[in-house]
Amino acid sequence: MRERCMGTSLRIAQIVSNLEGGGIQALVASLARALARQGHTVDVLLHDAFSGTQRETAYVEALRSAGIGVAALGRHPRRLGLRAAARFWLLQRTRHFDVVHSHGQLPDALATCVRPLPGPAFVHVSTLHNTRDDRSPLGRMLASNALRVFCSDAVSRANWARRGTGVVIPNGIDVPSPPSSAELAKQVRASIGLPVECKLVIAVGQLRPQKNYAMAIGAIAEVAARFQDLNIHYVICGAGLEQPFLSALASAIHIQGRVHFLGARTDVSSLVNAADLFLSTSAHEGLPLAVLEAMATNTPLLLSPISEHRDIAECVPGCHFYCDKGPANLAETLAVLLSARPEDNLFQSRTHVVQAYSIDRCALRYAELYEAALRGRNPTMHAGIDRA
Repeated sequence: MRERCMGTSLRIAQIVSNLEGGGIQALVASLARALARQGHTVDVLLHDAFSGTQRETAYVEALRSAGIGVAALGRHPRRLGLRAAARFWLLQRTRHFDVVHSHGQLPDALATCVRPLPGPAFVHVSTLHNTRDDRSPLGRMLASNALRVFCSDAVSRANWARRGTGVVIPNGIDVPSPPSSAELAKQVRASIGLPVECKLVIAVGQLRPQKNYAMAIGAIAEVAARFQDLNIHYVICGAGLEQPFLSALASAIHIQGRVHFLGARTDVSSLVNAADLFLSTSAHEGLPLAVLEAMATNTPLLLSPISEHRDIAECVPGCHFYCDKGPANLAETLAVLLSARPEDNLFQSRTHVVQAYSIDRCALRYAELYEAALRGRNPTMHAGIDRA
């Protein structure tokens, strides 16, 4: 296998639980396309069965149109996934992957369990995508023999006990085109039923406790009550199990008409461009792709003061942080920023930061890592970001 792998093209499998939306899924899809552009043969394997949702279908169609194979191994919820493991083992015997790159606890376990079985050998790479490693002790043990990658410096610092066995390769994004015109932004607002002249705050991410949407909704209520002239509206792009709770909260504090749940969207860039402010209240992250993508617009950002945000946005034009002292303090900061004169040319002034986190750079670093591992080298380099 190793002699064949010394060429320019590798056979790479990216394994993720599903393509339902979220930062990991977005990274896997973008990374697969970028590796394919470099000339590698890439497959994206879903540990779970296909769901058929609009978001997943869009991902699958985009990947396949780029010449990337997509297959579902068929695990069902609340099952161990033994049949999925058997399907992956059979697939590896025919596809002969050089590298299997897993993202998440169950994909990690899948690759770890199949790797020692009879059949073509592969290098196992596993990326940790969050500062809080929520895997069980068994999950950590199962992934201990993989080549560990941390998706950001913050994740590496949070997992300091295992830093010596891993490398840092920052996640990346597809660098977008310049933002749309003000007239198109008005059309976007109208298309989702919002007043053209309202103050629009947008958040992007799965609906789960980590994102701290409850505090954001409380702050929106404060602004609506104390600064009525702003006519504030809050849009959340994302799906998740917290939606019933968050909807009930908005209703309980009488701002259900100002909080809008749009679900997982494929037009997030247009929506962020149409907003007056991008808001992230996350309690913890890995390397937040939604924040990077928001930087690639003319929209200012207001971020929670966590290290994962500060590492990428400190001193970046149009990026602001609030003091983490509850909804009232956040409401004050929101009101100040929404009342201020719009900042000019944010897209141009932030371009160097966005390009530093391009998915093509990320993919190049991963390809170098794969090749070093296949040569038997210990690739313990730091592949950080230079924003100078």
